[in-house]
Amino acid sequence: GAALAQLNPCQAATLRWLSVGGFANANIWSLINTAQTGIGLQPAPSRGHLLAMMSTIITISAAGQFLLLPLCGKLCDTVGRRPVLMARGVCTTIFPLALALRPSYPIFCIARLLQNMTSPFYRTAVDAALADVFEGQSLAVASAKVESAQGLAMLIGPLVGGALAERSFRLCYALSGCAGLILAVVRERHCYSQPEQLRC
Repeated sequence: GAALAQLNPCQAATLRWLSVGGFANANIWSLINTAQTGIGLQPAPSRGHLLAMMSTIITISAAGQFLLLPLCGKLCDTVGRRPVLMARGVCTTIFPLALALRPSYPIFCIARLLQNMTSPFYRTAVDAALADVFEGQSLAVASAKVESAQGLAMLIGPLVGGALAERSFRLCYALSGCAGLILAVVRERHCYSQPEQLRC
């Protein structure tokens, strides 16, 4: 749109890599949700135990987010945007790939907990990174573009995940881990930090 017609190099790089990262992050979520019950049943003691554990993880995650959300903004300002975003990428790479190679019930539970717990930190860091280099109407348009990339992934992810799940639930986690790797790598392509530390 007109609000983004004349982006400087810093703004263009920020928007480009946050959009790519948003696409990867949404794919991680959709692929894992497609296969989580199937792959969780493999090492779980029973279906009932798995369902109870997933409910417990949701409860713990909700409580953790309630307690940690007020600290998200401060953390992003203290350590910078990039470390927070890269931490999300590392978590969403290691554990899905571990589950793809060898399903383990403890790893499955830890992966689900970290996936839920790191989500608000990721969203806060993305919003902060955008606010560092955009303002006013251009900020709203840039945010919409990043969300559009995430929405596109939410359309594609379940279709791809469903097709892969018919072959193997591990394939969904393998592809999710690859998306997590992309999420981590693109964070190195641009400096998401505090406004005064931006090098672009």
